[in-house]
Amino acid sequence: MDEYGLSEEYRKILRDEGYEEFTEIQKLAIPYIIDGYHTLIIAPTGSGKTEAALIPVMYMASKYRDMRGVLALYITPLRALNRDIFRRMKTLAEKIGLNLDVRHSDTPAEIRLKQVLEPPHILITTPETLQVLLVHRGFRSHLNSVKWVIIDEIHEFAYDKRGVQLFLSLERLKRIAGRSIQRIGLSATIHNPGYVAKLLSNGEEVKIVESRSSRGYSIQVLYSGNWEDTGRLLSKLIGEHKSILIFTNTRQQAETLCFKLRLFDPSLPVEVHHSSLSRDLREKFEEGLKTGVLKTLICTSSLELGIDVGSVDYVIHYGSPRQTIKFIHRIGRSGHRIGVESRGAIVAYNLDDLIESCVIARRASSATYEYEPELYGALDV
Repeated sequence: MDEYGLSEEYRKILRDEGYEEFTEIQKLAIPYIIDGYHTLIIAPTGSGKTEAALIPVMYMASKYRDMRGVLALYITPLRALNRDIFRRMKTLAEKIGLNLDVRHSDTPAEIRLKQVLEPPHILITTPETLQVLLVHRGFRSHLNSVKWVIIDEIHEFAYDKRGVQLFLSLERLKRIAGRSIQRIGLSATIHNPGYVAKLLSNGEEVKIVESRSSRGYSIQVLYSGNWEDTGRLLSKLIGEHKSILIFTNTRQQAETLCFKLRLFDPSLPVEVHHSSLSRDLREKFEEGLKTGVLKTLICTSSLELGIDVGSVDYVIHYGSPRQTIKFIHRIGRSGHRIGVESRGAIVAYNLDDLIESCVIARRASSATYEYEPELYGALDV
């Protein structure tokens, strides 16, 4: 065993997969997870939080790989994030004899049936799908064996009723398993760690592991009062960068902006991504962006959280992001690597929007987040 509680054989497999050295947050978190503690991991985007949770959990799960049933659940708020985690960790799982799979509302019926007959060791899913699985006649029994639950982007669940629903589901899962289940939460933006830690563990002891490093941001606030100027500005920014994500606040705004940009310059390589598109289209555009085939993608919150989008070197937010936390996650899609500055701009389209955008850009640069009221007593869930 090394100083992190991992075997030399496993470390060799990790080195073969490119994990030569652990990042700061991985060095801090892995020993606590190996020792069985509930753990809340707080670190900037691109610092290796996913691996900080999955590397030790996969190592421990490999000791039970001959068991039938799900050993670990990885819960995320977005289907696109589910697919991204699967792509990143599938090879490592296979090398240590684990079956990793995804289940959410996009999963085809034949894959769902296969999962009932041959449950994966690690299942990547969403809160809504977990609720279904808890009462699924064919799958519920496979949850008896769950030993670990990882909640990615846990801040998304800490302040609303979707989160209440998720944490109630985890208590139901605990009852099905008949024992305590180790829980691990991940986030880049938590302003009150004690409250989130209490939610994560339902009052049990939690180790809060927080990165001492911070992420660098280079943020411009640009103003364009009419569409002709906006078209020229966006076209210029697209031409100056290798790969760009353009975020909007609504699906309608994303579709309209894409349509107008194509009219302005038919040669612009631009597509649109949101949750109302078909699964095939969404996956095609995600893969195109990741591989560099697609240069510009206009999107909503569907690509906001945690996703490794490869070569994106600039993020544009069309209109005020409304919240600093949202903007931090969105601009964090650029330079999504350790030690790389995230670069981007907010393009404001009226004076009120400009003033709000300037405030949000300043707060993002100083990592000053909005206060979110703690949620208790949601008796309607």
